[in-house]
Amino acid sequence: MKYPNLKHLALWNFWDIKDEHIEQLVHILPNLVLWDVRECQEVTQRAADYVQDYCKRYGRSIKFYFKGNRDEFKSDWPHLSSEYTLFSRDFDFMKHCFLKPHVFLSNFLIPIDY
Repeated sequence: MKYPNLKHLALWNFWDIKDEHIEQLVHILPNLVLWDVRECQEVTQRAADYVQDYCKRYGRSIKFYFKGNRDEFKSDWPHLSSEYTLFSRDFDFMKHCFLKPHVFLSNFLIPIDY
């Protein structure tokens, strides 16, 4: 089974995710461009190397973040917000939702032209 529409994936606090799971998942996510596993403690440089080699082999580009390069995330994605706000302007999921646990999601997303 493949998940062709999934472009951004964050797996947080999955303590049992390991390098071999990353190697299996990358094959069923054909349009993935951002993969955040920074909180998966068992994911190592080996998985990052595998994703990089996979991308070279198949002509893909996936930004892969794990505990070994976690500091690069903020500089690569500075427009993403992790702060709680009751109201967010526009319907940009990545900007307003991707970095937040579900309990900190905005209560209202308001269109810019409102």
